[in-house]
Amino acid sequence: MKYLNWEIIKTIVKRAFRSKVVLLSIAGAVVSVVKTLFEVDINPIAERIVEVLWALWIVYSAANNPVTPDDF
Repeated sequence: MKYLNWEIIKTIVKRAFRSKVVLLSIAGAVVSVVKTLFEVDINPIAERIVEVLWALWIVYSAANNPVTPDDF
């Protein structure tokens, strides 16, 4: 274990799980595994979840828009 630095591994894991992209990728992988193992058609559910997340992102972006008519 001479070449295994636990601090570097801890840092990588900590940074990876703070990233929204990594978390979404892990969620996508879990969905793929569930679809493969259980042969369940979850496409309608997944589509609804994506629609809800997209709508929440639009509302969040609109609410936090830094541009006002005075700043144009």
